[in-house]
Amino acid sequence: MSDDVQTIKPPKERFIPIGRQEIVADLLAAPHWNQKDKQQFEEFCQIFTALYHYKFHSHLEELKRCYAPFNPDADIVSSHTYSFDEQLQLRDKLNEEMRQLLNDANYEELTIDEINSAISAESFYGVSVSVDLEDFEKLVVYYRGSAIQEKQIRDWKKLFLSHKTIEISIYKRMFLLMKFKTQSELVQERANQWLKDKEEADNKAGAKPLDEHKRAKLKAKFEKKATKQIQYSRQNLPEDLTEEHVFLKLFKNIPRTDLEMLFPNQNVQLKMFDKVKLAVTGGGGTIGGIISVIWKAATANIIMFVAAVFGLIGIIFRQIMSIFTQR
Repeated sequence: MSDDVQTIKPPKERFIPIGRQEIVADLLAAPHWNQKDKQQFEEFCQIFTALYHYKFHSHLEELKRCYAPFNPDADIVSSHTYSFDEQLQLRDKLNEEMRQLLNDANYEELTIDEINSAISAESFYGVSVSVDLEDFEKLVVYYRGSAIQEKQIRDWKKLFLSHKTIEISIYKRMFLLMKFKTQSELVQERANQWLKDKEEADNKAGAKPLDEHKRAKLKAKFEKKATKQIQYSRQNLPEDLTEEHVFLKLFKNIPRTDLEMLFPNQNVQLKMFDKVKLAVTGGGGTIGGIISVIWKAATANIIMFVAAVFGLIGIIFRQIMSIFTQR
């Protein structure tokens, strides 16, 4: 496990993992109660519980109202059309209400530094996944409870014939609120940043400042590049997803090093071992096919030459499919 993840010291737990009914039952079972006081305390607990049920029911209804325009899984039809200002107001209210609810439920917020540390750590499962956090207009990550989970894995030192026990730090409960930026907004942000970096680099190098025509041409080039990047990073998103949606996700028992696997815009990356293996197997087959084509061409046998060309195409296609299969 990465040292960066191990050095993160979570705050002291506020959550008490004991059921309310069990606490009340234990209190009522105490021997010092007389019958009248016991009955009054039991009635007080019932009234107190009902009061909190009413309070949180009201809170839940407000959350539903704020979330209605952004729910990707909505199963109701609404005739109301929300204006941009209304959507902005409801998004801010949703964020505020959700943070308050999570705080009341004794969840702790993960900072951006902690999220980046978890994303950059090596996964327990050995899968490399990239996530572009700049994709998000709003990203809220909370957790409640941390623990150590034991897993059995095969030990390569013993030729994978036996298992060894390792310990993994996990989040018992994990909540994510995610809102994507619009593609046009993100394209402009990246293009403007790249253009700014380019101009600053030219200025330090003493180059002549760009005129308006060259600047506009360079920005258009950066916009085209940014569009390709964003489309690639979002290629695995559901087809019916729109940029107005707000995702609310709840998970449990998530390894700290696998936080990136919860994001919808994740992209699997091949590890170095996989790249070397594919290069060796694919490169060997391709080189053999090329040599065969050259030899057939040298023998001036047109039929064998055409067959060798089609064989080479088949080898290349098989190697490309191997890459997709490995991913």
